[in-house]
Amino acid sequence: MTLRFIGEPPRPATEAKVITYLTNRQLPHGGWPIVPDEDKLDLTETVKAYIALTYMGVPKNSSLLTRARDQILRHGGAERMNLLLKLYATLTRIIAWQSIPLEALLIPPWSSVSTYSIGSFGRLGFTVVLVSRSVDLAENSPVVTDFEELFINKDNVLDDSFIGPFQNPYLHAMCRRLISLLGVVDNLVPEAVRKWAIKKVVKKLDNMTNPVSGLFGTGTLTECLLIMYQKLGLGNSLKV
Repeated sequence: MTLRFIGEPPRPATEAKVITYLTNRQLPHGGWPIVPDEDKLDLTETVKAYIALTYMGVPKNSSLLTRARDQILRHGGAERMNLLLKLYATLTRIIAWQSIPLEALLIPPWSSVSTYSIGSFGRLGFTVVLVSRSVDLAENSPVVTDFEELFINKDNVLDDSFIGPFQNPYLHAMCRRLISLLGVVDNLVPEAVRKWAIKKVVKKLDNMTNPVSGLFGTGTLTECLLIMYQKLGLGNSLKV
């Protein structure tokens, strides 16, 4: 998914093997599991497989993808994929999230409102997304990023109905209203300040990245980081 999105040339032999592997892993009802040899469908893994197979040229009207699409919609649509895949989908412009100024990442941890108030995986994901949105790679991408057919209501990806049992619904609603105001602030940030903030945040991410295991050793976050590097013109970086 990532290599095709950033414009890497197709690798027919390798992609044929991947298609065969995913085809053999597909469950009888049409979905994919998160654990090998498990019969339980995982919505996020099924969405990933659907997108990857589409990028590799499998027609959306094929039996393979038709059955997968039916299962995704039957389980609530792609809007119910997990947070990391939502961040990835934001980077590749499959879904759109409201603007948050990149400079919000520089709020110190001792502040009552900062990105350090959320989990490390989520914080790193948001960091990569906010940096990456400074450059629009999607318009130059050779692949199609339209997957409307996987969503029941694409506008409700961040709907209140998806609040977890550990979250405060009132605080969640207040933050969502605040985000719309931050979008206005985002457009007022001077270019020089934005470039300084990007440089500072990228340096921090670069120091956290291991050339062998990537960012926190997680595939999705490392792929998001790769897209960020490419968007910023750092594709030849040693870390990449």
